[in-house]
Amino acid sequence: MIWLPRTLARADGRRGVRASLAGRTRIGDLYGDYSRRSGIAAMVFPTTLVPAPAIDAGMTVQAGASALPFNVAVARNISPGSTAGVPGPVLPAGLTRDGLPVSVELDGPAGSDRALLALGLGVERALGPIERPREPYRKSASS
Repeated sequence: MIWLPRTLARADGRRGVRASLAGRTRIGDLYGDYSRRSGIAAMVFPTTLVPAPAIDAGMTVQAGASALPFNVAVARNISPGSTAGVPGPVLPAGLTRDGLPVSVELDGPAGSDRALLALGLGVERALGPIERPREPYRKSASS
């Protein structure tokens, strides 16, 4: 998979920018190809690898038995679609036992914005009302 942020980090003038834009186009093409081949309207997946971490969780987040860097735990799932510039509405999906929010993302090929919004509205209706997250969103009340 082509990863745009690394390409941008190595960008050297116009050639680097062209390579970055080509990577973005390639990722978008992969989304479109997958959608056409599989016949799906959207890819639905958890927005993040973990539920929303508490505000004072620090730069490492626990995911099961693994400690992950915050940026991996939170951005890994959303980066490809955002990098490709494809539509990807994110919907609240509920709360953890600790009262922190979880969400789902629906990614589709370029140009599927209206269809994804309609699908998102259907998912929102199916999920029903979602409680507000509990405050203060911290690991401990004294934080």
